Amino acid sequence: MARTLGGARSGLAAWWWQRVTAVYLLVFLAAGLGGLLLAPPQDYAEWRAFLAAPGVRVALMLFVVATAVHAYVGVRDVFMDYVPRGGVRTTAFILWAAAVAAFVAWGMVWVTGLGEA
Repeated sequence: MARTLGGARSGLAAWWWQRVTAVYLLVFLAAGLGGLLLAPPQDYAEWRAFLAAPGVRVALMLFVVATAVHAYVGVRDVFMDYVPRGGVRTTAFILWAAAVAAFVAWGMVWVTGLGEA
């Protein structure tokens, strides 16, 4: 019986998501650290003002999402490679998806709360 290549396409998609999110995370961290080295905020009020700027907030939201996607895809692939099929793998997937969803929810609440006093 011939094997279909259905799984190969999803593997390639996962590979691309890992690369795209890794590039964003690298660019975000490099730009953020560079900006903070050139003009570091001097006190808490300056930190809040910096983080509450619309462009920074959007970049932070994308950072939260990119981190979640990167982590989810990476750990999902580890589960698929090393956790046996069946209930254990399904439970691991569900728990991991819930943890990633909780991280995204917490991150979005934190980022959207930056503009509040």
